[in-house]
This record gives sequence, structure tokens and C-alpha cells, in this order.
Amino acid sequence: MATLLITAAKVIELAIINQNVDDAYIKNAFIEAAQFQGLKPILTEDLFDFMVAGTGYDAKHTTLKEEYIWPFLAFKTVEFALPFIQNELTAQGIQINVSEFAKPGTDQQRADLVNAAKRMSDIYAKKITEYIEHEDNIDTFDEHYESATNIRKDSRIIGGIIFGNTVDEDDETIIYS
Repeated sequence: MATLLITAAKVIELAIINQNVDDAYIKNAFIEAAQFQGLKPILTEDLFDFMVAGTGYDAKHTTLKEEYIWPFLAFKTVEFALPFIQNELTAQGIQINVSEFAKPGTDQQRADLVNAAKRMSDIYAKKITEYIEHEDNIDTFDEHYESATNIRKDSRIIGGIIFGNTVDEDDETIIYS
């Protein structure tokens, strides 16, 4: 099992309004999927591995984790978990969770909530990238740039566009932008 960057309790605290949701509904598998499918491509492999290792953090790494990664993972995890929270797979098939004093939401309401969680995770994905690529943080997050191919350290990536010097790997020429 992978090391998780967020707990089920923190997912509930950050992304679910009703704090009465049981931690058991937020399975580690949902968090792990959010990390690998959602977070790893944003951070790049080296920075992702560094953050998961959890050692050698400075204040900026802690800020990245607590103010950007945790909210991102909270909403991304809810996006994955919500269909399983509303519906339960049993030996009799899919059952809708119903309580005595509540009415289950419709499929449309569930889809709206999943879409809202996705929009929130998308916002935090952009915030993560902006924080890492901010000019004050470039030297701190070397791991982010080490995983990227075809980019020199004196280059910057803003919105997916490379600014600065890059190397054309085919003929080793430097391209100035």
C-alpha cells in the first residue's frame, strides 16, 4: 500500500460539509487513486515521491502540502468516493443508503455533487502548479523540474508554456524563447 498524504478524517474536514460522515466511507483506495491519478501528474514523479517520503521538508514544502495538496486530495477523493457512499454493493446487488429521517438524493444530485468536487479539485490543481512555479519557489521545488524532460533549470513553465532556454534533444541545439 502506498503512503497516503491525507487521512480520511482530513478529507471529511476539508471537503464534506456534514462532519457526521463516517471515516470508514473514505477508503484508503480512494485516497490512493486521487494521489496517483490526480496529484502525481501535477507534481511530476520526483516531487511526488519527495512529498510522499515526507522527509526533508522545509516551510514551503509544508505549505504546499497543507494549503494546496490537502484540499486538492480532499475534493479529488470525494469525487471518487461519492458514488460508493450513496450506493452500497451487497450480495443482493446495489442498495441505496437510506436513513429513517432522510430522503436519498437523486442520480442528478449525486452527479452535480461529483461535478462540484471535480471543479474544486481542478481549482486546487491550478493553485498547486501556480505555487510550485511561482518565481519565489522555483529553487525550492527542484524535484518538480528534474522529472520534466527537455527543460533546463533556468527555464520556467507557466500555464504549460516553457519560458527560457530549452534544448532540442534531436540535435542538441538551444532554443531561446
